[in-house]
Amino acid sequence: MSQVRIEVSCAGCGEVFHVLASQQGEVEACPRCAGWVDVPDLRPLHRESQEVIDYDRKIAEYDRQQEESRRQTEECTRQQTESAKQLVQGQKNLDDQERQNNRWNEILNQIEQLSAKWNSLTDRAQHIIDKLDR
Repeated sequence: MSQVRIEVSCAGCGEVFHVLASQQGEVEACPRCAGWVDVPDLRPLHRESQEVIDYDRKIAEYDRQQEESRRQTEECTRQQTESAKQLVQGQKNLDDQERQNNRWNEILNQIEQLSAKWNSLTDRAQHIIDKLDR
């Protein structure tokens, strides 16, 4: 079974050769000039890819949160508008109730005045009857 190999080149002599993928991040000797060659670590590219995926995921979550925030703001605005309408209607009802209370108080005052006149008339009538009986 063959193992994965990475192609590298010697900076000293330009020799191109292959090393095992398991040697990533190590220093190997050039087979031609015995110079030192850094075997690149390609795994960070995978980590970078994962970072890009994580970043994209975070962006998607941020967008989702922004959309949820916008939706909640719209709902709040709708509720505030509804509350304002209810407040206006409630104030109108209170104003109507106050007008009705004032009208009933006027009627009650008129009844009290009529009652006082009636009592005065009955007192006079009784006084006249008492004079006639004497």
